[in-house]
Amino acid sequence: MESKKKHRTRSRHEAEHEDHHDAHHDHLDWLADLRRWREEYQEALMKFARSQAQELELENYERALDRHEAAIYVHEDLVRSHERAIAFEERGGGRTPTESQAVHRQMHSRHERSRRAHEQLEQTHRAILQALAMLKDR
Repeated sequence: MESKKKHRTRSRHEAEHEDHHDAHHDHLDWLADLRRWREEYQEALMKFARSQAQELELENYERALDRHEAAIYVHEDLVRSHERAIAFEERGGGRTPTESQAVHRQMHSRHERSRRAHEQLEQTHRAILQALAMLKDR
């Protein structure tokens, strides 16, 4: 006997929840990258020559790491808040679906900006490590 599977379309809230879940996992990965990069950065900092230009560049990089990390935590808080609002909305309260969707689009846009910032930091990090490797070869 063949079993008939019921195909169910996902609700908007389920789709948004999945987006939030995916964003959360990106954030966990990015935070792990940041921890590793900080450790590697500290090692690089100890080995780099202490010229003014290099120190300024490294300090700017460290501030960029701090800003990016703070932005990730803020976004995590926003995602949790949005999840609570969705749950409240599902119980018949809160925002209208249009307002909720607008908030979700804004959060998605913010997440994409964070992704680009993360990629830029990764490029900068690689350049710092490459410069360190060249110093080792001297």
